[in-house]
Amino acid sequence: MHAALPRPDRSQHLLRNAATLAVLLALLAVLIPATAPQAEAKKSRSASVHIRALPPIAKAGPRATRAPKGGIVSVDVSPAQSGRTVVLQRKITKGKRKGKWTNVARKRQDRTGQTVFKVSGATRHYRVVSPAYGGVRKGVSKPAKMKKWSKKLDFSDGFSGRKLDKKKWTHDRRKHLPGVRTCAKPTKADTSVRGGAVTMGVSKNPKRRGKCRITVNGKRQALPYLRNTQFSTARKYSFKYGYAAARMKVQRSRGMHSAFWMNPLYGMQPKGRGKGAEIDVMEYFGQRDSGREQGIGTKLHRSTKGGQWRSFGDVFGHTNTLKGPQQFWDNYHVYSVEWTPKRYIFRVDGREYFRTSRYVSRAPEYMILSMLTSDWEVPALYKPGNTINDTAKVDWVRVWEL
Repeated sequence: MHAALPRPDRSQHLLRNAATLAVLLALLAVLIPATAPQAEAKKSRSASVHIRALPPIAKAGPRATRAPKGGIVSVDVSPAQSGRTVVLQRKITKGKRKGKWTNVARKRQDRTGQTVFKVSGATRHYRVVSPAYGGVRKGVSKPAKMKKWSKKLDFSDGFSGRKLDKKKWTHDRRKHLPGVRTCAKPTKADTSVRGGAVTMGVSKNPKRRGKCRITVNGKRQALPYLRNTQFSTARKYSFKYGYAAARMKVQRSRGMHSAFWMNPLYGMQPKGRGKGAEIDVMEYFGQRDSGREQGIGTKLHRSTKGGQWRSFGDVFGHTNTLKGPQQFWDNYHVYSVEWTPKRYIFRVDGREYFRTSRYVSRAPEYMILSMLTSDWEVPALYKPGNTINDTAKVDWVRVWEL
């Protein structure tokens, strides 16, 4: 027989468990202080706030109106936190509080972290404060000085009257372009001015009864000949470097595209004076098949020494976040480019969506407004949901030269 083993003492088990727990707690005490400050520091990083004092290039709305005065302060906060409040401050220049900052307005940033404040045209200093929010610490921008943009306005047209101003605009003439716009050419027929805006459209060409035959995506198609809209400041006004802006209400239909763009005065040959580029400030190609809009197109085109065509840019879908709750075609918006010797910055209502230092034009450029039908897109005009009777409108065009 085996001798009976002694039963374990319950108190000994408790002591061993307590000792084990004490060791674990000691280890946690060592680990937690090492990790918690890092997590806390990451959670409470400071906001980065950048501002620009710009011309009045922001005015969305359903109707044509007078061009705005004053200027805007464009704000960009990182990290972007939709709904976060930012405060505009102005520097006090007189009295006992001279040199101090006073709050003048507050707004909430959009999903891109951007906000735009409209301000007077006085020469003043502004800054923006982004209060602590959602674990991100307070951020303060560097000051920016507002200019008297009204005195720096070099070109302006609000399209008053019933016709285009011949001192500013020319109806462009161009023959059919096989492979590009085989079936269309610009005429005066689809341009009209009324109510402080110019309307741009397309229509069937009554002088061409036959069919235009083109190949799109490998499919041969017979389509009507079309008239397009295109007018420009060629030989009337050009500039080199500055801000160019157009307030436009785009069409909804696909199969045509409205555009605000610029061409170099001396052409795009890389030699001699032709150091320019085609600057497509905005192009709008209409709704998607789903019926929703697809964002703004912005591209740059240039010719190489060998005569090759080079392009850079895209259709920027994220511009959807800059237009508000409605579709682009529901409202006028201000589309603009800031063109300097170093770069381009493209904006919608003062909110930046694209910048680049590629293909920067070194030559004077003239402005173009158009509604065109390119070969690749025109078949969509005859699909359900689109109509050849759709139009785009332009409320005003302005340039502030640098």
